[in-house]
Amino acid sequence: MSPYELGLNAVAVATSGILSIVAASGADALIVREVQLTPKVVAAATTVNAILATCFAIGLMAISFAAAPLLGDEKAGDVLRILALVPLVSILTFRPAAMLQRTMRFKTASLIALANVIVANTVTIAGILLGFGYRSPAVGTLTACLTSLALYALTSPEEIRPSFSLSGTRKMALFGFRMVSVTGMGQFVQYFSQILLGRFLGINVLGLYSRAASLANFIYANLYSTATRVAFAQLSKDYRETGQVRETFLRSFYIIISVMWPLLAGLAVVSRPVISLLYGDRWLSAALPFSLLLVAQIFTVSFGMNWELFVIRDRLAVQTRYEITRSLIGLAIFAFGCTISMVAATVGRIMDAAIGLVMYFAWMGRLADAKPREIVLIYMRGGLLALVAVAPSAALMIATDWDAQVSWLWLGGAIATGIAGWTVALYLLAHPLLQELHVISTAALRPLLGRNRRPNILPSGDIPATANDRLPIDERF
Repeated sequence: MSPYELGLNAVAVATSGILSIVAASGADALIVREVQLTPKVVAAATTVNAILATCFAIGLMAISFAAAPLLGDEKAGDVLRILALVPLVSILTFRPAAMLQRTMRFKTASLIALANVIVANTVTIAGILLGFGYRSPAVGTLTACLTSLALYALTSPEEIRPSFSLSGTRKMALFGFRMVSVTGMGQFVQYFSQILLGRFLGINVLGLYSRAASLANFIYANLYSTATRVAFAQLSKDYRETGQVRETFLRSFYIIISVMWPLLAGLAVVSRPVISLLYGDRWLSAALPFSLLLVAQIFTVSFGMNWELFVIRDRLAVQTRYEITRSLIGLAIFAFGCTISMVAATVGRIMDAAIGLVMYFAWMGRLADAKPREIVLIYMRGGLLALVAVAPSAALMIATDWDAQVSWLWLGGAIATGIAGWTVALYLLAHPLLQELHVISTAALRPLLGRNRRPNILPSGDIPATANDRLPIDERF
């Protein structure tokens, strides 16, 4: 698609995203967190989700017929009418998806998510090739949702049939309001910012920014968000059983930082060759915004898992005030940047994330019962790993004056050298990620080797950790 078509689709998706904030109930998080989960609670959660999803679909359909005056282009209405069907499908996928996370069936959930991504991208590409143009991503999204529904029916047939009840919906509504206040403000700023960018700088510039943002968000959602979903389920389980989350939080946070920082920093350094390879030279103007958004994500990961801690500790009222303040400041900074240039607006994302780090750093330790120096130590070790991993690629890009057409032989060698250095650093730090990789590889090879012995998975709710793993993180490493 051209920058204009991508920008057109971005406007429609941003509009859909803003409406989805109102429709977000947070009911899935309540199902995962609830200590005593009864059929009535599940039915109430399903009911609230169904009501909001239906209202969401009606809202999208209504706006689609007024797209020209509201969004600046009537073609955006075509996209909205397709997207209006997605929340209706989500009514049926809500319960099985939430129960998979609560019961920690991550393998099944990951396979369904992978199938979702593959189907969405395949249908989108096929639609573009067949001439559907800007409608293709929306068709891909709808097809992927239908695929997920079919897979949930196969893997969780006992959960696919929804049950409804109005009992307990008041509690659900209060929890949902707090969840929307926390997560919704950030989403509102993200989507409304794109609409502002399109209004100030034009649809073509929005298309370039959307290309950078979609790629950055794809990486973030499929790695960081997946990891935190796993961590949230384990944290919830630990808190239900022991009332403590400290060790699981520190271990999970250390692993996430040690993977995400090197990856995000590395991609930021080689953004020009990556954009050129994936989308062609006509999209090179999106490379710098892509790099800046990755830097913003590095700051965001630095106060990652704060939402999970606030939910588990039932302190969402506090986070609501913080998120409203941060979101309004971030929106003002981004809007000011839009009056200058796309790059200036993107720098606003970094400032927004830095403000979040300042606001949430103390709360992370307080809610996890962790000392500030333990979190700072994680930052130091994560920074060291990122430096080791990125240094070869950074040296090459500087030497070639950031050439987008740098030899892939040289670039591949630099990346491989960085990965090798990162791996050695993990070994020297006796990093817990190595234990997790050992567990995963052992589990994968066990059927081939004919072993019936169950691997010692750490951390686990039903297998105790070793004495060494009970030590504070700075004493273990």
